[in-house]
Amino acid sequence: MIRTAADEDLNQLVHIYRASFEKHNIFQKVEESVKEYMESKQAQGREGGGGFFVAVEDSKVVGGILLEFVDVSRKAHARVKLKHLAVQSDYRKRGIGSELVQYVLDQIGQLMEKGLFTSVKVQANTVDNIDFYRKLGFKQEATLSDHYRLGEKCFIMGKLMR
Repeated sequence: MIRTAADEDLNQLVHIYRASFEKHNIFQKVEESVKEYMESKQAQGREGGGGFFVAVEDSKVVGGILLEFVDVSRKAHARVKLKHLAVQSDYRKRGIGSELVQYVLDQIGQLMEKGLFTSVKVQANTVDNIDFYRKLGFKQEATLSDHYRLGEKCFIMGKLMR
């Protein structure tokens, strides 16, 4: 089941993110700092229709994603970002990541008018992740050098929602 994250879900999500993003500048900080970051993103999301969404199986949070509105006016031709998609390692390859992304895209479709551009940043050296987003209809829009760390590239993958 996919749903909007409750505040108590963030505790479980912190552990999933720390395990999934081993080199991430945010998620490798001390646990309290990670939780503060997530709480602030959740509060911002509530104001604009975004925030964290979680996948739950047997009453346990097993994955999550952050929906962030860039243009909070939510008018046509606004942009949103999908960030921090992660699924607990023993629940991967079951379609949970795809379900999370599709659920969020459906939420966006209900909130927005046509012409919305949705984007996600994907490390260039993670071929499986790039293929994952391509299967969901995203296309490579740009390449950023040194975005995460020096010498690393990432792709901006985008999808125009009609």
